[in-house]
Amino acid sequence: MRITNMLAGVAVKDLDQSIAWYALLIGSAPVRRDAEIAEWRFEGGCCLRLVRQSAGGTGASVTMVVDDLDQQLEQMDGAGVRPTRRQDADAVRIAFLRDPDGNQLVLAQVLSAALAC
Repeated sequence: MRITNMLAGVAVKDLDQSIAWYALLIGSAPVRRDAEIAEWRFEGGCCLRLVRQSAGGTGASVTMVVDDLDQQLEQMDGAGVRPTRRQDADAVRIAFLRDPDGNQLVLAQVLSAALAC
């Protein structure tokens, strides 16, 4: 599975736990890590940044465009992570997940060239 596009910031309660969860999803460790932030960078300048949640902070919804949704879901299922909902249409296939902090994560496989990023 390849993530082909994304730009997102996610507030998390436990940075170490979230890094482990996202590293499983992405298949690599973050390229940047300090006490408050972990960051992954992808093709074309896309970025995912986990930020240690401050008091009163909120969660997020992140969409990741993937090249093979079935392969990604199979990998996640092997680790006990299953989608909360699926939606397939002519132009896009989507799976909704929740990370350890309850943030919504949407995996989308684009099937129509008109929607490609």
